[in-house]
Amino acid sequence: ADLTVHITGSNANGSLGRGTVEVTPGRKLNIANGVFEIPDTHLKPSPAHTRFRLDGAVPAVAALLASPGLRDSVNVALDPGTSRGNVAAQVMLDMPIGKNAPDNATNYVVTADLTNFGADNLMMGQKVEASALRVSASNDGYQVTGDIKLNGTPAAINLSKKKGTAESDLRLQANIDETARRRLGIDFGGAVTGTIPVKVSAKLSDDGKDPPMSIEADLTPVKIDNLLPGWVKPAGRPAHATYTLTKTPQATHIDDLVIAGSGANVRGSVELDGS
Repeated sequence: ADLTVHITGSNANGSLGRGTVEVTPGRKLNIANGVFEIPDTHLKPSPAHTRFRLDGAVPAVAALLASPGLRDSVNVALDPGTSRGNVAAQVMLDMPIGKNAPDNATNYVVTADLTNFGADNLMMGQKVEASALRVSASNDGYQVTGDIKLNGTPAAINLSKKKGTAESDLRLQANIDETARRRLGIDFGGAVTGTIPVKVSAKLSDDGKDPPMSIEADLTPVKIDNLLPGWVKPAGRPAHATYTLTKTPQATHIDDLVIAGSGANVRGSVELDGS
């Protein structure tokens, strides 16, 4: 590191030009424009203020988040071996320094931009890619926003988690065309033609299970030809569907299904087996 330390009386100030942090062997992050200040070293513990810029590869950041000092408090599951991309982050920390410093007394604000990001099995077992993502994190929780590709399907995402909660809130919007439907294992054949705008909300946990997903689908833009016996609808005629989707290894459950619109009124539940 290129480091300068200046001490005047009880004031200590460190300035960092550039440096490197070796997170794990072979994985490094760059640190720059750093300031570390203790206004009054006589106070015990001494309050310290820190700010710096951090940039590098996503796998190095993933390894940092998985380190013993951060993994329990940050609780972000990102595999260094299956993630890629670059990160540029601005970090601010307020923390007490000293033997008697209380636990959980550090306050932090992090703003990070991810570019050319990709991770396998990141969200509901799906591959996530994004040319740009914005991540904001603090003691109150974190939020991820941006445009992604979820298993190849373009979508806008808002993922957030509040402090003290075990689950994160997912909000996702996408336009599901025939190709995307087939990729998701949903093939209506010629019964549905066109693109369906959908809104998805779910609570994600770290147990590896697919969560129930609340889905709103706007069927107005699509042409429907006997999707249900006798239901024919041209494109442009209003129709909407809402339901809760739950997937297990054995079956897919569609609960609280409501389809309302031109020529159809459907309520109920559906269970689809593996075939």
